[in-house]
Amino acid sequence: MTSNELQKPTNQKQWPPAGIKWYYSDDAVAIAHADCREILPQLPKVDLVLTDPPYGISQEDNGLRELTYDFTDNPELVFEILPLLKPTNAFYIWCHSKQASFIEQELEKRKYLTRCLVWVKQNPTVMNGDKLWVQSTELCIYGKICGGTHNGGLQYGHFVDSPDTPRYHPTQKPLAIIERQILASSNVGEFILDPFMGSGTTLRAAKNLGRKAIGIEIEEKYCEIAAKRMAQTVMSLDI
Repeated sequence: MTSNELQKPTNQKQWPPAGIKWYYSDDAVAIAHADCREILPQLPKVDLVLTDPPYGISQEDNGLRELTYDFTDNPELVFEILPLLKPTNAFYIWCHSKQASFIEQELEKRKYLTRCLVWVKQNPTVMNGDKLWVQSTELCIYGKICGGTHNGGLQYGHFVDSPDTPRYHPTQKPLAIIERQILASSNVGEFILDPFMGSGTTLRAAKNLGRKAIGIEIEEKYCEIAAKRMAQTVMSLDI
C-alpha cells in the first residue's frame, strides 16, 4: 500500500463506501472482516482515526511476560493510515508503554503535535504480581496537525475507570473513555475509522454519539461480536 493509493478514495457521501464486501453495515457503522491493508486503499478520507492495534507477546525463561513492539508484524502500518485522515484532524492510538515514545517520535516526524494520555485502572489485572509491580495504567498517544479546531473544551490527560458494558475482548477499552475521545475530536455526522476494531467499542461509541464509523477486523469471531453490539439499541453513558 502506498500514499498514492490512499489518494484514490471512494465517494465519501455514499454509505457504506462502495466496492467493499461488508460483514455488517447499518446507517451508522460498517464492518469489514479483513486484513486492514486490503481495505484501507479503498476507503474515503475520514475525520478521526481511533484504534488499539495488537502487539506481540513473548515468554522469557523466568516466566515473566514481555510485550514487544509488533503491530501485526508491520511497525509502519499504523502510520500508513495517516494519509486517510483529513488535514488538522486527530489520531488516537492505544499502546503499551514501551511503544509510546516510538509512536510519538514517528508522529512528530510527520509534523503532528502529540500528547500521551493515561488510563488509570481501578482494578488492574494481577499478572506476575508476585514478581513485578502491577501494571495499572495503559497509554494512548494523541496526535494532530497544528491548526485543527477540535479539542472539546478543557481535556485532562488521564482517564479513570467508569461503569461500562460487559467485556467482549481481552484488551477492550471502557466505552465511556472512547466516547470522551470521540466527543473531544469529532462532530456529529463525521467519519471515524478503527482499522484494528476488535469487538467494536470505537464503533459502538461512534454510533451512540451520532457519528459514522468504519471498523476493520481480521478475526471473524470479533466481527460477529461487534455486529451484535451494533444491532443493540443506542446506549449512551454519563461521561
